[in-house]
Amino acid sequence: MKKKLTIIALLLIVSLAFFSCDNRDFSGFPFALEPIEIDTPADIGAMLVALNLHNQSGDPVGVTKAVNKITFNMTEGTDNHGGRVTLPTIAAMYHSVEVTFKLDSLTTGRPKIGFKAAVGVDLTPYADFEIYWGDTPSVGDAFTQTIPMSKIPAGSFIFTHNQWEGGDMTKPPINYTLEITEIVLIP
Repeated sequence: MKKKLTIIALLLIVSLAFFSCDNRDFSGFPFALEPIEIDTPADIGAMLVALNLHNQSGDPVGVTKAVNKITFNMTEGTDNHGGRVTLPTIAAMYHSVEVTFKLDSLTTGRPKIGFKAAVGVDLTPYADFEIYWGDTPSVGDAFTQTIPMSKIPAGSFIFTHNQWEGGDMTKPPINYTLEITEIVLIP
């Protein structure tokens, strides 16, 4: 009888330890998560796809992808053109993701991007989830955006050119390339 009670007690302890942790807090486990850095162009490129979420103007091209780079080349209707990054499955165990974008080339317009959890679902508050390279951007300028995993439950996020709120400088025509240089999963 004592053996059965001991086994039941152990099962109860293990069950409580397992079920008391939510899907993002693994502090009760005997291991600690370490940051994961993804910084090779091929690895980042495998997670990235170009998107034209809706074609406002009939502009047939708009966005192209080359490994870990997205080029925005539009003469009109630039809103909702960009890319989607799908994170590895293990990202669900992490608290947030940091993504670093570098301005790789600039011909026309001003780079400004906003972030979405899914098509039509902006990350909010919006001002916390946008990057604007400013009125005098320079090739090589880089910015990092941190996104809590709780904001992107599907494990992916979308970034799109934002033609709004930047005045005429972010409106078409635009032609610039952004390179994702690093993605870091933060415990």
